[in-house]
Amino acid sequence: MALRKSRTKTATEEVRNDGKSPETDITNENQENIEMSTATEPQFAEPDFENVDVDVDAPAEASEDTVAAPVEGEKLAKDKKESTRPPVPEGKVSPVQFAKILSEHLRQEHPELGVRLPEGQSVAPQVVYSYIKNNGPESKNPFPATKAEGRTAVVDPQAGLEWWDAKDLRVKAQKAGAAEKAAKKAAKGSESKSGDAPTEVAEQAPIVEAE
Repeated sequence: MALRKSRTKTATEEVRNDGKSPETDITNENQENIEMSTATEPQFAEPDFENVDVDVDAPAEASEDTVAAPVEGEKLAKDKKESTRPPVPEGKVSPVQFAKILSEHLRQEHPELGVRLPEGQSVAPQVVYSYIKNNGPESKNPFPATKAEGRTAVVDPQAGLEWWDAKDLRVKAQKAGAAEKAAKKAAKGSESKSGDAPTEVAEQAPIVEAE
């Protein structure tokens, strides 16, 4: 018993010398374990639901560059607005219309000129505009075109066809006259050459003196 008491006394003195009790050691050990566990746990920030970018299946808004398809009624109204030029006066046609009439006319047989335009071909409106411009009122053979309100030229179709036939007849006559002149010139040249040949022979013939 004396030995056991002395051991207990010695342990009590050691505790008093350290200034710590066994319960304090246990408390400190538990506090260290708590701090270590707290330090190792990951720290998560609270989510910011206001700034989260979430993909949502929503219909895309039409951009400013997107052009809506026109409604059928709107398209018809637009076509009517595009034809803002005044109508052609009665009895007249536009140069474009006259080009179509002229094409049909030139495909038919003419008594003196024959067929001037093969099937499948047509006179371009630019050709008609060119003849109107180059054969104005001050020209020798003015084209039968006049100005109208809102239009640079309108054509009397019958007068236009007659003018075109007269023009082709003049061209034919000019070609025939040029061909006749060329033939006459060629014939005259051949005659002059044949007339000079004997003269050259006579000049070159040796003179024989009489004995």
